[in-house]
Amino acid sequence: MNLITPAFIQRVSRLHWPIKRRLHGIGHGMHQGRNRGAGLEFSEYRRYELGDDLRRLDWKLLARSDRYFIREAERESQVPCYLLLDTSVSMNARDAGSGWSRIELASAVAAGLAAIAIRQGDEAGLITLSNDNLRVQAARRGFHALKPLVSTLQALRGAGQLPPPEQASAVFSVLRRPALCVLISDFFDDSSLRWLRYLYAGRHDVIALALTTRQEREFAFDKSVTLLDDDQSRLATIAPHEQRSGYLQAFQAHRQQWQHWCTSHDLQWLDADVRDTPEAIIRRLLDQRLQRTIKRSA
Repeated sequence: MNLITPAFIQRVSRLHWPIKRRLHGIGHGMHQGRNRGAGLEFSEYRRYELGDDLRRLDWKLLARSDRYFIREAERESQVPCYLLLDTSVSMNARDAGSGWSRIELASAVAAGLAAIAIRQGDEAGLITLSNDNLRVQAARRGFHALKPLVSTLQALRGAGQLPPPEQASAVFSVLRRPALCVLISDFFDDSSLRWLRYLYAGRHDVIALALTTRQEREFAFDKSVTLLDDDQSRLATIAPHEQRSGYLQAFQAHRQQWQHWCTSHDLQWLDADVRDTPEAIIRRLLDQRLQRTIKRSA
């Protein structure tokens, strides 16, 4: 299912990142990374969209081409945004209610966040984390940078396992300077915590987005469930009604531990349902971030 449509990108790109805190060595927040207006260096043209400031319309180009274009001007970006996606096999889990998989939802959320960052004038990059598919697309600025990023996201499929940071040396070169890093995962693997620790140690501004299906949240199975190991060999068969209570307690305790770790280290944590739409998750994430910003400045 293709959740990354032009209409979706256009809607979410009008949202804004609130900066949570000042990053080490950086003087401005993410939404202040580039200011548009007179006196700044010209960057590129883009098509006029409803609601754009008419003062930035290029009237000479309109006279020559009979088309409406907006002039984009920029300053050097202050805060790059990196979307780190867990692309291990567990991300293929599909929610029966929504019809889309965890990795399809994660890809759409990442595309939307990248579009917001790029529209605000910041750089956006993508890192896919799997020992079968470790890919790094360095952060770039401008709307021309969004297309290859979206193309990669639309083709993603989960495979392999989530590697720990020490096995992903290709990532180190692009995360040398402080960045806004969004790690999207199911957070069932201990490697997820190792990634959070690595990003925290690098003094990045970190958001952890945990995506879970209804089945994982509620143990919503009516029939016996067969558990498999990594080699797809059967481990055991369990009856849901016998295991549900214990499972839910363990699941909630596990999630609370993750949230507590993030809170105690000043990282943003958001637990989201795979039944949610990507736009709804993005809005929740930004609203939560704004509330944290207001609380810190009060």
